[in-house]
Amino acid sequence: MTFVALAALHRGPDDLDSAVEVVESLREPGDLVLLYPAARSLDLSRLPPDLPAAATSSVPDELDRFERVIVVRDRDDEPVAFNRTLRSRAALLGATEAGALLVELYQIDAPVDVVDDLDGLLDSAQVDVVSGDDVVPCPRSGDRFECGDADWTWVGRTTQVFAGEPYACVWSHPIDGADLRITFPRVEGDHVSGWFGLTDYAVSIPDGSPVRFDVRAGTASGRFRAHRGVGRRPVDVALPRNYAGPLTITIAAQRAGVRHLCWSLQTTRSRGT
Repeated sequence: MTFVALAALHRGPDDLDSAVEVVESLREPGDLVLLYPAARSLDLSRLPPDLPAAATSSVPDELDRFERVIVVRDRDDEPVAFNRTLRSRAALLGATEAGALLVELYQIDAPVDVVDDLDGLLDSAQVDVVSGDDVVPCPRSGDRFECGDADWTWVGRTTQVFAGEPYACVWSHPIDGADLRITFPRVEGDHVSGWFGLTDYAVSIPDGSPVRFDVRAGTASGRFRAHRGVGRRPVDVALPRNYAGPLTITIAAQRAGVRHLCWSLQTTRSRGT
């Protein structure tokens, strides 16, 4: 699977078409297209409609789930931070000019396979509100779990905005005075990876305390925290060797307030270098 990023800065009217032709010659099933930077969202319409695409200004945390990266950027205006991050995780194999744009092909150093997509497995999870010894299951209501009387205390798939960009994720608002616990009965893999974060709206409202986001699987665990920072926060937890068993996500805040939290996680297995 290939990861494609397009940068369309200071280009001529036909340069993007030329770059897309190069991408078309390289594309494989399962490719993802990123248009760089996020402000180039209007250029998404120039891409083939059957290619999954988004506009973004940063290298996604999910990069290592792909085997290659194709970057199309302005030839004379290198995105320094973007390329620094990319080249720390991938090797440049070659480049092709397309007018004012440059098409670069990278190989990811250690690609991994997604074993379990926790977003997709949400329907199989057990969702509870835990307060001391009291455990109250969250009943299903349509495509979500209802975890309280408030309109916002639910768990379910949605799309939210982080650092100005929309992402599919699992909404999991913390509960006042209790832990929100999401348990998957069985997962497999070497790592749990992905991200969590507070939505742009939540970050803009100074109402609520920091949110704790814990992941536990067997003897492995990771504790993460979000408060007023803009954008998504990476999650990576190494699982026990040959792990196959339950995984639990626990979300808590001393004062929930407007802590609109969302996450997207997968278990992965390395293919080696």
